Amino acid sequence: MAEIERRHDLVAAYRALDFFSDPSNRSYTDLQKAAEKAKCWPAVRTAALQYLETGQSPASNGQKGKIRGWPLPSPEVEQPSNKRRSGYQRFPDLTTLIDIAITEKRFDDVVDLYQCLRKTKRWSWETDETVAKAVAHTHPDLSLDVWRNIVDSLIAEVKPRAYEAAAVYLRLMEKTYKRNHRHSEWLSLLEVLRRKHKAKRRLIGVLDTLAKKKLVD
Repeated sequence: MAEIERRHDLVAAYRALDFFSDPSNRSYTDLQKAAEKAKCWPAVRTAALQYLETGQSPASNGQKGKIRGWPLPSPEVEQPSNKRRSGYQRFPDLTTLIDIAITEKRFDDVVDLYQCLRKTKRWSWETDETVAKAVAHTHPDLSLDVWRNIVDSLIAEVKPRAYEAAAVYLRLMEKTYKRNHRHSEWLSLLEVLRRKHKAKRRLIGVLDTLAKKKLVD
């Protein structure tokens, strides 16, 4: 109804309620589109990011009065309590902050947030891969470090399928080394892996294939 009536501020208020109840890069993007139509995105963005950092929401259900600087009205219909997830959220929500920083191309912030995340136990290979690919051009050393850790973990499984999976990350490393005119470091890495794992014939075969394959950027 709010959209039909072109009440952009009210539409944005509902998108804000969605975001604060279930924060994600997608709900953040939906909120941004609505808040830009309502011409209040800078203030809403500040509040949204602050929420991900602290857990303090300016659009809480049942709130009496607005937090200073919050430009949106209270939604006319409250969200059912079974859809509220804020009680299960951990703050700062570093994973969502990282996803948003990647979308906004704030790569220095991506690196800082990721370093904070690595100090916790709440991250996974999926986050590693996402960050490494996002900052490969701006922060190649971090990407190389992440991919090397994944390669070592896969090799430690001592399974042919894991060796093939490791090759995917090694190719990413090769491309990054070459792009930064560090091809000698790539060759040194292959040699180190050969010496360290010389008893793993299947792995040596994978490394030989990588050494012979000509990379096409």
